[in-house]
Amino acid sequence: MTLTELGENIADKSFDTRPRFVRLTGERSGFIEFDFAIGEPDIHIEMILSEQAFKEFCENNNVTVLEPRAHHHEKVEDIGFEWRLSDATGRLKSKSTEKKSERTDMQIDMKTVAIEPQRKTFDHLKARFGDKVPSRYQEATYDLQVEENMHYRPTWDPEQNLYDKELSKIRMEDWYALKDPRQFYYSTYTLSRARQQEAMESNFKFVESRGLVALMSDELRATALDLLLPLRHENWSANLNNTFICGYGYGTAFTQPCMYHAVDNLGQAQYLSRLGLLLGGKQSLANAKKNG
Repeated sequence: MTLTELGENIADKSFDTRPRFVRLTGERSGFIEFDFAIGEPDIHIEMILSEQAFKEFCENNNVTVLEPRAHHHEKVEDIGFEWRLSDATGRLKSKSTEKKSERTDMQIDMKTVAIEPQRKTFDHLKARFGDKVPSRYQEATYDLQVEENMHYRPTWDPEQNLYDKELSKIRMEDWYALKDPRQFYYSTYTLSRARQQEAMESNFKFVESRGLVALMSDELRATALDLLLPLRHENWSANLNNTFICGYGYGTAFTQPCMYHAVDNLGQAQYLSRLGLLLGGKQSLANAKKNG
């Protein structure tokens, strides 16, 4: 039956959709390939199901199993109008097999190549230390002081530059002759202080969790408060002085340690305040401020 005849039968409502047909076409990796038709065996769709699903499909549709088609073509090109999707799959497989057979063995030799960098450091560090890889401290410290393009003079002192060597009584031929023996720059400083803070927090937790403050005599507690708490104000003064030096000093190697020292004093003052709260409460801080 042609598609035209099928269309006419459907239009006349004479096409019976109750008969169902199955024609086996092959098997692949445990799956059943088959043609499924409704009403007319010659007009079908290609399907593939697992063996169990195929059995259930046939039972549910009450199918009639047709004989397999008896056509064999040596070449896919000879199929013509009998072309099927499974034929296309077979053709792809055959071409893939042909390509694999044409492959030749390939040998890959691996070797390492050392790439010499065109430059190892910045020009200003090269002038100081030679053409070699600098330390992180050197990169984060030397010749970072602003010397040009400062744009304006301070409004509170227009006779001076924003960063001016003349602001200090200290005179240096090279403001970077001073070196931090710890070689702190921002990263190493913060990592070091983070470890110290962890140790201090552990100490406070040890004392508080075991109630060790209650074991101290009143005399010892009073001595500790009288001696330690006034030092908070010394830390405050040191913080201000070092911040001032950092703001008006010249040369990163000179001003950078001052800022670290300023922050250290701020941290020490905070821990002394915490110690005062632990030993004598808020009143101890007020007394130290009044009597210090």
